[in-house]
Order: sequence, then structure tokens, then C-alpha cells
Amino acid sequence: MLIRKIVLSGVVVAISGSAAAQGAFDFDDIPGVNQEPAVAVDINPTMMRFLETVVRGADPEGAAMLTGLRSISLRVYHDEDNTRQFNNFIDDVTDELQGSGWLAVVSAQDEGSKVRIHTQMTDQEISGMTVMVTDGSEAIFINIDGSISAEDLGRVMAMMPVNDVLGSLTGLPAPRRTPEASGDD
Repeated sequence: MLIRKIVLSGVVVAISGSAAAQGAFDFDDIPGVNQEPAVAVDINPTMMRFLETVVRGADPEGAAMLTGLRSISLRVYHDEDNTRQFNNFIDDVTDELQGSGWLAVVSAQDEGSKVRIHTQMTDQEISGMTVMVTDGSEAIFINIDGSISAEDLGRVMAMMPVNDVLGSLTGLPAPRRTPEASGDD
């Protein structure tokens, strides 16, 4: 259940262009894991410009958020047998990111679940974001390369169900979403 909510949030984030991260981590080659991801999404710079053009017709503000993005990568693995390898990989990437000056935004674990979100800030913009999640049966890795303002990220995150998931892991109340932001009528 946790992973499904985060996958949905990750896909929405990726498609809406609501965050930014770096493409230095190859989530296809996780030590000790010999399987293909169940879901693989790669939006390279050329596809990002195409997506921006398509979105511009329906949502000019959404298209503007895509302008600073260079690429998006998403990997989802379904495998209960490799939980230890996924968690070790997340710990290694976390150490590498923090050693490079990235900020740990979310670090949560609960009964076999692990969530790590890191960002790199440049002035008032996020210039990188990496999201890594495991729950014992699935693992999700998201990289988004580019930049977005903190205001745009906050606006989009307020619409995401990931706030509910993070609240359940951290014990903090989730921000309230407006009917327009949540898609409810």
C-alpha cells in the first residue's frame, strides 16, 4: 500500500515536472539485484522539451515548471528476496549524496519500509532531487535532473498523496489539500 501511493506520487511528480534531481545514479545496476525493473521511465532532454511543448497547450503554468528540467528517471522493482540489497544500496547512495553536499529532506523507516529524499539547493531553487523507497516487497527510485523553484515544488507537493504517506511514517499531520489541488469536486 505504501509503495503504491508513493509510485503514484512519483509518476505524477515526474509527469508534472514538479521537482528536480540529478542523473548520476544508475538504478538499473543495484549490487546483488539481478533483475529488470518492473517499471522503467526515462525522459531525456529531447523528450523533456517535447513534453513541455505538449503540456503548454493544456497547462501553460505546468509547462513553465518543465522548462528547467533536463531529465527524469523512475525505476520500480518488485522483489521480496532483495530487500536487504535495496536497503544497502539506499544507504550507500545516501552516504554519497550527503558527502556531496545534498540535503536529507526526508529520512523515515517503519517496519521494513525505508524512505529517503535528498535535494541539492542552488540559490532559491532545487537543483537536484533523488527519492528512494523500499517497503519489503517493492523498491522505487526516482531521479529528476534540472531545477525548479521552492514555490513551484510546494504548490505541486500540496497536491500529492505522498504528504499522507510521509505523515503516516513520521507521525506529523499531512497538510490539508484543497478540492482543486486534490482533484476532488
